[in-house]
Amino acid sequence: MYTNNNKRLWELIAKKAAGEASPQELKDLEALAKDFPESLYTMEILEKYWACPSGKTASKALDQSVNALAERIKEDQSSSARYNNLFGVIRMPRAYRSFLAAAAVFFIFCIAGWLYFFNKADVERGVFASMKTLTASKGSKNQFFLPDGSKLWLNAGTTITYRSDFEKDSIREVYLSGEAFFDIRHDEHRPFLIRTDYMDILDIGTSFNVKAYPFDKTAEATLIEGSIEVKMKESGQSKILSTPQQKIIVYRLGERPATADEIRQPDIKHTTSVPFVVTQALPDLPDSLLAETAWMDDMLVFRNESFEELAMKMERWYNVSISFEKEHLKNMRFTGAFDKETVDQALAKLQLMRSFHFTMNDKAIKIDQ
Repeated sequence: MYTNNNKRLWELIAKKAAGEASPQELKDLEALAKDFPESLYTMEILEKYWACPSGKTASKALDQSVNALAERIKEDQSSSARYNNLFGVIRMPRAYRSFLAAAAVFFIFCIAGWLYFFNKADVERGVFASMKTLTASKGSKNQFFLPDGSKLWLNAGTTITYRSDFEKDSIREVYLSGEAFFDIRHDEHRPFLIRTDYMDILDIGTSFNVKAYPFDKTAEATLIEGSIEVKMKESGQSKILSTPQQKIIVYRLGERPATADEIRQPDIKHTTSVPFVVTQALPDLPDSLLAETAWMDDMLVFRNESFEELAMKMERWYNVSISFEKEHLKNMRFTGAFDKETVDQALAKLQLMRSFHFTMNDKAIKIDQ
């Protein structure tokens, strides 16, 4: 049976091979691999294949790797029971079981890789182009130029991945995990597409901010200038933003919490089929700064956020880990901003708003009461 753990395992394997996995995702992969030790063989194949150029060389390397996998499965005397459970086989010749195991593992990682990283054109061409990665590690922010001249600002804990032949593609396509500000060089003949887990954003000549961290409850796209088309992956619904400072919030996992935006703007219309809202990003900070782009001015802004949500932001911002000793502490809500505060100064500032204690051991912070 193909469980959620199976699906998550192959997604993480594909991310690791492309160099896109976060430190936490690498830990999750290590933990899942203990439950599925046969996946270690697959990771070896995928990493070897990823390192090869496209074409005959890659094909030959892949054939060799698959053959090696089949041999190793045959030599694993303890694998039969495990594969019996995996494929539901009760009595079957051992050679045939080995063949099925190798073929199934190979099939799964191919499908996972194709679905996760490549568009239809990649599959039709039958080649895998190498990928390039831009990153801003936790506690830092970086600025980059893409080969087409488009300018990117990456917030802490963000990864942008794109194909090495980006300039030659008919669609300029990038994959975002985290938060980035895009100043796109418009080309009406070559659209610019940003893919995230829950929505895709098509540039129509513009600058905008996208926030799509893997474990946040919401993903957001905020238009600064021009227009963008946002497509929700769950249903295929699209929404075009064309008004400056217009913003779309996509809720993850069906959640629809009461956010500061909804409290301040009760006329927001919810859709019935896809959990998202369209609202306006209002400048309520000094010098008319938008909260959505304040990170570019070294400000960490939070509005009516739970301590748990704020802690995730602080972990990325300060490159620390924060844990809660008591569950109810996660639900305390905060509104404010950090400008140039250190992490201990930031926590002390929060203590003026709510009652809690914290201890620090190097970069590990514990919240207690």
